[in-house]
Amino acid sequence: GKAVGVLSEVIVKKLIASPLFYRDRNITRFPDADQLVLERGPRKATFARIDGNWKLTEPFASEADQQQLDDALDGIARLRADELVVEKPTPEDLVRFGLDKPETRWQIKNAGKLLLEINLGKRDESATRCYAQIAGKDLVFLLDVKQTNWLQGEFRTRTVWATPLDAVQIDSIKVTSLNNNFELAKRNNVWVSVPKPTDRINDVLVNAMLASLSGLKLERYVVDKGASLNLFGLDPVETTIEIGTPMGKRTLLIGRQEGGSKKYYARVADNKQGDVFLISEADSMLIMKPAASLIKAEK
Repeated sequence: GKAVGVLSEVIVKKLIASPLFYRDRNITRFPDADQLVLERGPRKATFARIDGNWKLTEPFASEADQQQLDDALDGIARLRADELVVEKPTPEDLVRFGLDKPETRWQIKNAGKLLLEINLGKRDESATRCYAQIAGKDLVFLLDVKQTNWLQGEFRTRTVWATPLDAVQIDSIKVTSLNNNFELAKRNNVWVSVPKPTDRINDVLVNAMLASLSGLKLERYVVDKGASLNLFGLDPVETTIEIGTPMGKRTLLIGRQEGGSKKYYARVADNKQGDVFLISEADSMLIMKPAASLIKAEK
């Protein structure tokens, strides 16, 4: 015919795709598992199903997120690639996908038998899917968004404070760091600067900071026990946040930022395990407020 048309991107992608595009995307299937071993950077954690419930068993015993682990296991047990990428990757390919030195590795076991070992690499251009590879096999594939979130998520309880912290009951806050020091106290339900009571405090920003601190949930653990704190800017500590309440004081220790992100390494002062976790970018923006931003400019 003489007519010229434009095909949609979705159709064109299928028409010009390589044969790999049409391969069966089912990666693996197994009926059940009772142990998941996570390795991510310096962290190694073992989760086991005990009497029907998931628990963290190594490096110490602790509670685990039941729903998150069940969802992750369901996804892995019937693992299907979102997209097949390279059938025979070169060493350069593995570097490009972050699979030469995988960021995350999962081992799935049942009754002591290894069922599956899956390596996770970098995320793709959308930052929503990650590259993956089954240990001992060449094929590189992309996990879908849900699988990526499950396998790169946090499976321990994410609550930072061992006992709940009520923002309404916070009556003082003190921040100490190299370049950002301030102390606020609540007097007659009004926030004032302790060193300079004549300053006019921005209550909106202070309340947002306190709400974030009281409901703080970590993004993920970096080390579960016995961390080398100096590696994370936590020995010596870069920033200390002391929160005063009628029931006592809470102290959050904050270290350096993670890589090029705006997330911070942190830990709770009275936690004896020596664990380290990450605070999300959203919470970091509210918690790490410079002292100058809390003072209202004079009209």
